[in-house]
Amino acid sequence: MENDDVTPTPEDLDFKGVTSRYTDIDGVCIDDKKVPERLRHLITFAKHWSIGDDVERADVMWLTPYEELKAFVLAVRPFRNAIWEWCSRHHAEIPVPDEVILFDMMSEAAAEAEAIHVEIED
Repeated sequence: MENDDVTPTPEDLDFKGVTSRYTDIDGVCIDDKKVPERLRHLITFAKHWSIGDDVERADVMWLTPYEELKAFVLAVRPFRNAIWEWCSRHHAEIPVPDEVILFDMMSEAAAEAEAIHVEIED
């Protein structure tokens, strides 16, 4: 009898197989000094979670252990307003700075993770 379970395993979906990570696009250059000092500690999260494709981002969230995903949400959550304020000041620039796009994407991923995957008590 054939196995009808199509739920992917971590071996099926390799984290390194993400093809839509913003930081992997040719020409994207992230200058830590262009990120406000109070947000710089989030750069590693921003680089990791700058996944533009909704399906790929959902797959990575699914594969990320719950405690790691929760740590991501808890790290970003207190800075949501600061991220929004900083990013919104630069949205009219042409081109929008790579650092701003990166943090916008991370913020979206954190909000999605909190809404769908992670329970946070207020």
